[in-house]
Amino acid sequence: MENEIAHQIARRADATTVSHVARFGRSDVPPGRDKAIGVPVVLCPRGRLFRLREHSHAAVARAALTDAGAPFDADFPDRTLGRDHGWALVQAAGSDGLRVQIDRAPTRPQRQVIEDLMLYAARDGRPVELQRGRPQVWIDDAWAENPEHMVATDRHAARRLLTRG
Repeated sequence: MENEIAHQIARRADATTVSHVARFGRSDVPPGRDKAIGVPVVLCPRGRLFRLREHSHAAVARAALTDAGAPFDADFPDRTLGRDHGWALVQAAGSDGLRVQIDRAPTRPQRQVIEDLMLYAARDGRPVELQRGRPQVWIDDAWAENPEHMVATDRHAARRLLTRG
């Protein structure tokens, strides 16, 4: 299943590198996506980066998971991709700098790539934000704050967050 999901994502994305992601600018944002949000990128568990051709992580996740025959949360297919299949979601070149979303403990190759991305962003004076888990969760028919949601806004705090089990 994991290989098929990776294949389906690769059909909708272009392989890229840390140095390319670091150079992304507003002109690299796909059509239909708010330029302030940035370029959508995914990071597979093996540490490979893919720049999405479509406007959102959710759109690509929905199509890839459907074509791979994998079940997913219809409201949050991108979170299913992260939580159930270990992909990290990245937004590069947005107004908020580099943003990375992980929904479970990253693999060693993912940690190395994320640390490199943060190093490039810090070198260029761009803000960094790493989020782990969903900010809110659905409990008892209502949205509630997720006590397990964590955010790191500097490279050192992000490194600590990346190494948590």
